[in-house]
Amino acid sequence: MAKIVNYGPKVAGFGPLDLTTITLDGKPLGNLYGNAILDMFIQRTISGCSTVTLQLNDPTREILRNLIKQGAALNVDGLEYNLTQFSKASDQLQMIFESSLTYRLGLQQGQTKATPGYNITQFIQNFVNEAGGTLVGPDYETIWPLITNQPIYKLNLVRGTSADPDESSWACMNRLASSVGWRIWESANVVYFGPDEYWLGRAGTNGNPPVNEAMGTTGNNIPVLEEFTQKIQLIDFDWNVGQPFGQATVTCLLDNFEFNIGEIVKVGSTINGVNTMGVATGYWMVYSIQRDMYRPEASVVLQVPMPIGEYIAPNSLPVPGLPLQPLTSAMIK
Repeated sequence: MAKIVNYGPKVAGFGPLDLTTITLDGKPLGNLYGNAILDMFIQRTISGCSTVTLQLNDPTREILRNLIKQGAALNVDGLEYNLTQFSKASDQLQMIFESSLTYRLGLQQGQTKATPGYNITQFIQNFVNEAGGTLVGPDYETIWPLITNQPIYKLNLVRGTSADPDESSWACMNRLASSVGWRIWESANVVYFGPDEYWLGRAGTNGNPPVNEAMGTTGNNIPVLEEFTQKIQLIDFDWNVGQPFGQATVTCLLDNFEFNIGEIVKVGSTINGVNTMGVATGYWMVYSIQRDMYRPEASVVLQVPMPIGEYIAPNSLPVPGLPLQPLTSAMIK
C-alpha cells in the first residue's frame, strides 16, 4: 500500500492568502501585477488536478506585451503550480496554473514498451516517482479480487496509443484508471489512485477511510455538516434517480475550512427519527473544493460514491444517487 500523507487539521494550499506571500517566478505577485488583479481562486477536484486561476485587467496591454512564459512557477501557501493556459477577452486576461506534479507528469511523453500485466499500481507509481511525487492508494493486484470477486483484469501497460503516440504520463494514468473504474486525482502534489470501496474504508484498509485517517477524522471525529452553523452556511443538493452521482454543494467559511478531496463526511443528522437534511442526510465523499482570494467563503462539492459493480456490470436500471446509509462500523462507533 502506498504512503498516506497527513497534512494536519488544515488543508495545504488553503491557508490565509496575501499578495505579498504569493510569488510568481520568485517575485511577489503584488509587485508584478499590483492593481491589475481582478480575482484569483484555487480549485481541487477528484476528477483532475489542483489549479489556480488568475484574472487580470490589462487595458494598456502592458501585461500582454511582457507575458510570462509557459510553465512559469506560482507559489501559493507553500504549494507550487505552473502556467498551462492563457486567454484574452477584451481588456481581461486569464491565466490558469496547474499543480507542479501534474505539470511534470504532462511533460513525460512518448511511447513506452508494452508490458502486459496486472500491476497497474506499480506502473503508475513509476511515473509518479519519476516526477518526484507521492502516490496514495491500494495495490491493484491485491484489492481487485476483494471488491469484485472476479479474476484480475489484465491490461496492456503502455504509455502511448495508436491514436495518441505522444500520450503524456498524466493522460495515460487517467486512461488506465478509467479502464478499471478507479478514481485518480491530484491534491497538494500527491496523486491518489483507487476504487471508491477503498476510499470508503470498505476494502484494503483497517476499516477507516484513508483520507479521513490522514486528516484525523475517523470514528466520532467524522465531519458532520449542518446548515446555519459556525462552519456551514448552506447545503444545496440535487437528486435524480436517473443520475448515479448525486451531488451536494456546501458553502462554508474559510476560517473553518478543513476538508480535503476524497474525505468522507456526513451531511445532516437524525434527531428523534427525523433527518435534518431530508433525503440528503447520510455519508458523502468530498468531490471538489474551491476558494476565492477576496471572499470569506469557500465552496465544497460532495458526491455519492459509485459502487465498483456499476462499472463491471452496468445495467439500465435507475441508480438512485442517495448518500450511503450507513457506512462502516469503524466510522460510526
